[in-house]
Amino acid sequence: MNEPNMKIASFCALILISFGGIACASDGSAASDAASLDSEVPRLSSGASVQEVEEEIGAPRAQAELEDGEVSLYYGLWQLIFDPVLKVKIRSFKAGYWPPGRSFKALDEGVAKLKAGASKHTVEETLGKPEAWEIKDFKQREVLWYGNGRWKLVLRNSKLAAKTRSRQVS
Repeated sequence: MNEPNMKIASFCALILISFGGIACASDGSAASDAASLDSEVPRLSSGASVQEVEEEIGAPRAQAELEDGEVSLYYGLWQLIFDPVLKVKIRSFKAGYWPPGRSFKALDEGVAKLKAGASKHTVEETLGKPEAWEIKDFKQREVLWYGNGRWKLVLRNSKLAAKTRSRQVS
């Protein structure tokens, strides 16, 4: 096949793959899978083994070995970290992305307004979705991250217990 025909064939294949992917995802299954994970993953028992988690919610989309021998399983927007048992669950939110160059003034002011004891709902109502929700023990020990790690908001028993600003220069 000559080069122009190869380019046309490649382009057509790309179009078919793209529309096939759109058609597969348009049935709502991707959204229902995400909703299912959002209800199941937080409730996974800290201390569960990799095998127990896979039996509970299925095979991960990816697995990696982290530093210090930790194992990370990836399910949708969730990252589960094992050392050797489940110790942390982290949910990333696209809505919490903080683009480079965006001012932190409104975020800093919103965090300043939050009072100790505020609910997770109040925090998200004030600041929006976090960039990440880190769960050590569901509804008992959780962390909300904002502004690309600028703010770490610690929740104990679903209430704001601490606000820490990182030392990073932004």
